[in-house]
Amino acid sequence: MTQPDPTSARVLLARELRELREAAGLDGPAVAERTGWNLQKFYRSEDGTRTQKADDVDQLLDLYGASEEAAERIRATAALARRRSSYGKVADWARQYVGLEREATSLAFHQEAVIPGLFQTEAYARAVVSTSPVIAPADVPEVVAARVRRGELLQRTNAPRVHLVLGEAATRRKVGGAAVLDEQLAHLEEVAALPHVTLQILPDDVGAHAALGTGFVLLTLKIGGQKSKWVYLEDLMRGECRPDQSQVNVYQLTFDSLVVNALGEHGTLQLLAEARATLR
Repeated sequence: MTQPDPTSARVLLARELRELREAAGLDGPAVAERTGWNLQKFYRSEDGTRTQKADDVDQLLDLYGASEEAAERIRATAALARRRSSYGKVADWARQYVGLEREATSLAFHQEAVIPGLFQTEAYARAVVSTSPVIAPADVPEVVAARVRRGELLQRTNAPRVHLVLGEAATRRKVGGAAVLDEQLAHLEEVAALPHVTLQILPDDVGAHAALGTGFVLLTLKIGGQKSKWVYLEDLMRGECRPDQSQVNVYQLTFDSLVVNALGEHGTLQLLAEARATLR
């Protein structure tokens, strides 16, 4: 049986601890009082986003009255969750997303002015990464290599279903120059031909829409036999994977509205061809 990625193991660990707590009839304040933790630490133990110390896990297992079999299983999961996966040169704040991306059964992207990292060519990625004020020039080659390797996910035998709604502006912004953008758009045409990938361009003439100025990724995962959905948001110095379903639902409704207003397959490929023609 294949061991889960540490990111997936953290999600599974949080779920199993939450189920034990609920079976014990305890709520957050009660757990915080009996463990001496503050509520923030308790909530972190069940959000699936952070590594948990072995002693903290043991304390919860004792409090929840876990059986010997359950405790052994959960301790093994916690040990997996504490491992550090090899994603290459990836910012610490982005590692959780990269881990979830690798495990996802479906991914839905929206970006307005830049091609998302999963779809970037090496030259395009280098042009983007080189502008970052927080990445040292010496680290650029490793960061680019790690980003390009992520794209291999699209060619996997068990590749996830992927849906990208891309703003028209991204097809015109000459990141790295005309030749680099032309190569990047050609790569998008190739990606769009994959049976598990849907690519749509959101034309400028749509005007205002619910995600104007906002990029995000929706992830669906199946971990421990259960489905979970996440939304990922990122800025220049941090990224956050949010499992809160009320937030996920807002972004899902927004994405659905973008899909309705974006071009279909024929229109998208035609726009890409026209954009490439202007670059030559």
